Amino acid sequence: MSLSRNPAVFVALAAAIIQFVGDFVSPLTVDQVGVLNATVVAIAGIVTAIWVKHDGLVAALTGFAQSVIALAVAFGWGADASQQASIMALVTTAIGLWVHTQVTAPVDAHGARR
Repeated sequence: MSLSRNPAVFVALAAAIIQFVGDFVSPLTVDQVGVLNATVVAIAGIVTAIWVKHDGLVAALTGFAQSVIALAVAFGWGADASQQASIMALVTTAIGLWVHTQVTAPVDAHGARR
């Protein structure tokens, strides 16, 4: 699996790793974790949208949906840091895998540009 053929999967993986580290490794409050998650998924949606170009609207909308979930947590939805990490990692991964099925890679399996 290469970055040039599967950008949405790699962006989703990077977002999930950042969320995991923010949730379990760093000493952040529940509110800070919510804001971190919202920021990470919004950036991941934008990066994926830019990377996949013509199919980017799907990525942007799904990134926005994730950021709404994270912001809800930051503003009082009663999920603790571990629940946030689980929900956001699941959502990020599911969306990354779904977007992967909706886009065309900019290179073919042999590395030639399309």
